[in-house]
Amino acid sequence: PETLYQAREIGRATGLHHVYVGNIHDNGGENTLCPNCGTTLITRLGFRVGSNQLVNGHCPQCDTEIAGRW
Repeated sequence: PETLYQAREIGRATGLHHVYVGNIHDNGGENTLCPNCGTTLITRLGFRVGSNQLVNGHCPQCDTEIAGRW
């Protein structure tokens, strides 16, 4: 798990917005956050989506567009 956490932090430090910890349960490392304001947009547990807060592909807090197919 520590290697996965470090890899996620390296990716985020280099400017990647959506880097996930996979194959282990990680409180927060599986979720999609807004790269602008940090709001949790999509919560996941394993391969299941718990909630999706996007509004037409945008953050509901700051209206930042989130790349992807929603």
